[in-house]
Parts: sequence; C-alpha cells; structure tokens
Amino acid sequence: MRIRLLRSTTLMIAATTIAFSQSSDHVISTDVLQLLSKVSQNYENAKSYHFEVVQERTIHDDLSRNWEKVILTAAEAPGGRYHYEGHSGEGSALRIADGTTVWAYHLDEHRYTKLEKCVA
Repeated sequence: MRIRLLRSTTLMIAATTIAFSQSSDHVISTDVLQLLSKVSQNYENAKSYHFEVVQERTIHDDLSRNWEKVILTAAEAPGGRYHYEGHSGEGSALRIADGTTVWAYHLDEHRYTKLEKCVA
C-alpha cells in the first residue's frame, strides 16, 4: 500500500510540475523543485495518510445534460487499520479494518459484514 501511495504522490507532483510549467511562460525555479522534493520525501516517510477527493463532471450536448459527483475517501494507519469509502449516483461502498478484522458496510441495509481477519 505504501508503494502505491508513493507512486500516486510522485505522479501527482510530477503532473502538477508539468502542468505548471506548460501553463506559464516562467521557468520553474530551483526553489520550487526543492520544495516539491521535500514534500515528496515527507510522503515517502509517512506512517499514515488521509485523502479525500470530490470529483464533479457535467456532460452535455444539444438535447441532454448529465451531472454526476463522486466522493472518495482513503485513510490508512499503522497496525493494519484503514478506511476506504466511495459514494456516487451509482452506489456506495465502505470497507474498514481495525487491525484485526475487515468490515464492509452496506449502506442500503445499514449493516456491517465481517469479511476476513487482517494480516498486519
């Protein structure tokens, strides 16, 4: 999981750097690159994380219009504890681990299901 997080963070930083450099006539200074390097090292050594993403999208043409929103949450802590959650117009999912057991929450039924034991 940590490797996937590091790759995602590195890609995010690289994409931001590329977007910034392409959207501006200014050359990225060494100060900015040093700052991005420090941020990257900070995430590489992280023992836990918590990300929340909200994505909205509108698709339309002359005869129709569609709007959708997706909310994603991911958090992980030492000891095999994590919380993954996603909500959209098509459904919702929630998976939680307390370090010993993994649980899935079924939003429509308002109940938890024990899935498996964690391997910490």
